[in-house]
Amino acid sequence: MNSDATSSECLKSNMSDRPTIFEQEWWYEASTGGNWERVEFSEDGKFTARMIVSNRRVDGLNIIGMPYLARIMKPGITFHSTEPKLAHSHIIRALSGLREEMPKGDCFNYTLPPDSGLDSSFLLAGYSLSPNYTFQREASCKLDPLSMMTEKFRANIRKGQKRIGVEPNEDIERYMRLYVSFCKSRSLKEVIDYEAVRRVWEACRARKQAVILTAVNGAGEDIASSMLLWDDHHLYNWLNCRSLIFHDYAAISVLFLNAIELAIKMGLTFDSDGFSSLEQGIYTSRLGLLPKLRMDVSITNSKAELKTAFRDHTKALIGQKPKRTLLKLQSVLSDFRKPQTPTPKTDSEE
Repeated sequence: MNSDATSSECLKSNMSDRPTIFEQEWWYEASTGGNWERVEFSEDGKFTARMIVSNRRVDGLNIIGMPYLARIMKPGITFHSTEPKLAHSHIIRALSGLREEMPKGDCFNYTLPPDSGLDSSFLLAGYSLSPNYTFQREASCKLDPLSMMTEKFRANIRKGQKRIGVEPNEDIERYMRLYVSFCKSRSLKEVIDYEAVRRVWEACRARKQAVILTAVNGAGEDIASSMLLWDDHHLYNWLNCRSLIFHDYAAISVLFLNAIELAIKMGLTFDSDGFSSLEQGIYTSRLGLLPKLRMDVSITNSKAELKTAFRDHTKALIGQKPKRTLLKLQSVLSDFRKPQTPTPKTDSEE
């Protein structure tokens, strides 16, 4: 086989159409409530490129990117040319063209799936790239999941299993009670679209692609919960929450093990779905999962760069704990300002 043919086969493999659950049209509809659009760019006889984007307002910035709550996505490129030497240059031109056709905004953000094969093409098309990681257990792995964890982590889970039960269920309102409480306590109230979470759950459940795992204590009280989603290749640990009344930190670990075991049973690769902090990343690494690189792709204008720099500088000045306290106070004041339903007077009060 000559080098040109080899190059063509590699590109074909990287661009293969293996859409994740986040790249299905029903997902866009559910997560955005219909607020998404398909950006297209083509050059006759060479290729047609498509990218799904939505428009959201976050911290005063107009964000163009993946539909809400999606984790990974990539553009679709259909080749009409059979010239292998030009295939890579066609990808770069396609991504540049998509950039030109994109709706106007302050920021563009996308996260590519691991091994997408598009990292260098996005870079050469003028996008900015930064590394992001998730942790996975491959479907082909035959080792016992507990044996891959650190000894301390394994012991913690075994102790937790003696006092914690795990209930698979489809009770979204039960989940949301814990989830909303958890988000409010962490000052996340302003950035979570709870109705979008409900819509996505219902869409996934209707297609038998989701389940909720709830950890309960000896009294039957909910202490932690995970919402799992899957497609033909991966099971995603999509959303987690825990009770801040019952401080049993082993609960999330027990749920992780149950999720991994479910992925093994289904013959799927388990994906921890990334991590939001250094501490969470270190915690996830102790599960014995392997890190997988997934690139964040972005375009940011000067207004967004200045605002982001100011926000980061403010965080550094006041620290995380005071900032969280201020956000909680802001949340309380926001609730207080909402119109209150008047309480009817009793006969004695009249």
